[in-house]
Amino acid sequence: MKKNTRKFNYDCILDLHGQNLDEALMNIEKALYSGKYNSIMIIHGHGEGILRNGIRKHLAASEYIKGTIYGEDMNIPGDSGVTVIYM
Repeated sequence: MKKNTRKFNYDCILDLHGQNLDEALMNIEKALYSGKYNSIMIIHGHGEGILRNGIRKHLAASEYIKGTIYGEDMNIPGDSGVTVIYM
């Protein structure tokens, strides 16, 4: 299947490569609670899934997030290494 190459616009893009789960969650919380963004693309990478799974579990429990879309469901570059949230 061909990847969707059209441009998506997000208010913020967080690249969390190289961070541990605690650092990543802290940076997500900063962006989330800043009140500046309606949409955030979180790039957590593929790896062993530690960041991806931990971040997605944390986001699912947040009452501030109105919607979450996983990269693999959007057919965009980054695939399962990306999660998009809407506030």
